[in-house]
Amino acid sequence: MLLCLAGISNDAWINLFGQVAQVVVAVGGWWFVHRLEKARGIEAERREVGVKYLIVAYRELERLSNQPRDVINELSRVIADIQLFGSPKEAELATEVARSIADTGGASLDKLLQELHSRLREELGLEAIAKPRIYLRSTTKSS
Repeated sequence: MLLCLAGISNDAWINLFGQVAQVVVAVGGWWFVHRLEKARGIEAERREVGVKYLIVAYRELERLSNQPRDVINELSRVIADIQLFGSPKEAELATEVARSIADTGGASLDKLLQELHSRLREELGLEAIAKPRIYLRSTTKSS
């Protein structure tokens, strides 16, 4: 074997080394790109799940605002979802709402709704809206 290897010219060794280096770089590059794509996929899926939950939470909060006290059970589920999937600021605002309801029996949802609204528009790539939103409510009068 040594006799066989000893007979290889320097040019052949350089050529062989170059080919081995190309294979190592190609395999290493494939592995790196694969890991990067996997991480991106996981991050995209995490964001998608979070955004879906926050959209539902936003819609429920908006629906439950200015309603009678009997919606507390529904509101508690929405608050829990925001604390789980929301940003630290959103979770803090949700906690403030929960504490206010526990202490006084009611709370303003305006700051929390505004924060969710802004973040969801940003996440969805929509332009920010600076003006306050108006929530339309209809009530039925009993005769």
